[in-house]
Amino acid sequence: MPSNNLVSKLVAGTAEMNVSPPLGAPLLGTIQRSEGVHDDLIARALVLNDGRRRVAIVCFDLIGMDPRLLLLAERADGAKFSMVNFIRDQPALCRVIVCKTDFPWLKRYAPLIRPNSVAQKEGVAGYELALNYNGLPFELIPRAASEIKGKSKYQLLSVNEAEQKKNPCRKLVTQKGSRWELTTRGENLLDLLTY
Repeated sequence: MPSNNLVSKLVAGTAEMNVSPPLGAPLLGTIQRSEGVHDDLIARALVLNDGRRRVAIVCFDLIGMDPRLLLLAERADGAKFSMVNFIRDQPALCRVIVCKTDFPWLKRYAPLIRPNSVAQKEGVAGYELALNYNGLPFELIPRAASEIKGKSKYQLLSVNEAEQKKNPCRKLVTQKGSRWELTTRGENLLDLLTY
């Protein structure tokens, strides 16, 4: 029979939440939109506490984000952790000008829009998007016509070559000689984001 000082009480708690995207919402894992819900996307959590330690196991879909990095940042920042700041602090794969001024991403993720005094003064003619390696826009900067060179629908401004080498899997950009270009896959993603 074990001694009383070795026996501890284990307390467990669970929770779950439906995180399914609404009908018509962009789905970043693939180039498509939500056409309805076949199976709900559920975030689930299990918390175990033995009086000395508390452990949480959380399972959820973070389309476009690395959950390991998110959890490490949350642990390091503690109560000061901000999801918006975590998203904004990601390394950019590339920056793209989108010559469109009204698309759902702007309304849905307004906290990711950074102010630009030139566009405030002259009017917004498009947006500069910073995309992570999964194609998730995490920073949107309004741009005036005077800040946009050219008239094409999408203009690739820059590519972070180190990030592209580290995470080439989505194939959103390609290098042809010394010049970088959006791939068809990259253009399709931008079409979806700006529908």
